Amino acid sequence: DAEAYPADAGDDHSKYEQLAVSVEQVQANFASYGLLDDQVKFLKGWFKDTLPKLDGTFAVVRLDGDMYESTIQAIEALYPQLSDGGYLIVDD
Repeated sequence: DAEAYPADAGDDHSKYEQLAVSVEQVQANFASYGLLDDQVKFLKGWFKDTLPKLDGTFAVVRLDGDMYESTIQAIEALYPQLSDGGYLIVDD
């Protein structure tokens, strides 16, 4: 939404099909490093729709939203759940 997030005006990341990754591919990547267990949750969808549904406390949150809108939505949803002394890593 360029009006609500003017920093994203003209950004077209969402139009590049090569940036889309299926849930199955992400699961395969986790499995290839031995990281796929019952503690891993996969939420398919936009950050604004999925992240507010998460509950619990996080020691590490790593974000890679590419755009201001998605990054700020993720921070707003997850930062309050970051444990004392936890880490918030933003890859942008």
